[in-house]
Amino acid sequence: MPAISNYAIEVRVQVVKVLKQADNHFSLVEPQHAQSDGFDAGFQSLYSYQPSEQPGPDFETGFIQVIAKNLNANAGIQSIDYVPTKRMRTYRVEVSGNQVNLFVDGSRVSGSTSLDSAFSNGPIQLESSGLLLRIGGLRITAL
Repeated sequence: MPAISNYAIEVRVQVVKVLKQADNHFSLVEPQHAQSDGFDAGFQSLYSYQPSEQPGPDFETGFIQVIAKNLNANAGIQSIDYVPTKRMRTYRVEVSGNQVNLFVDGSRVSGSTSLDSAFSNGPIQLESSGLLLRIGGLRITAL
């Protein structure tokens, strides 16, 4: 549980196998509290393909995003199609004031703005369903 309001959470994750087609997810979650917002950052709705299959125009991917629980809809939300592959990847969530951003292997993929002035400072939860994952570590850093 971070004791500061501006921080980064970093976790290394490998998707070993998709156990449930489309009905799956991995998330870093910070619950909303009475005086501060929370967020949900991660990917979901992955599909499993055989190595011989070549994704064509109908290739269905999952998606990745970070979203504030008390979302400022006027600021918009970014969500992108996402296929995590089978290699270990680094997911980083940066929280600063009422902004939260999600990075994969150092590249920003999503951001969200809260209507609240700040995000909660814990507890932080890892959630997953329908996926076999390998977790390589978790680090929380003050910004």
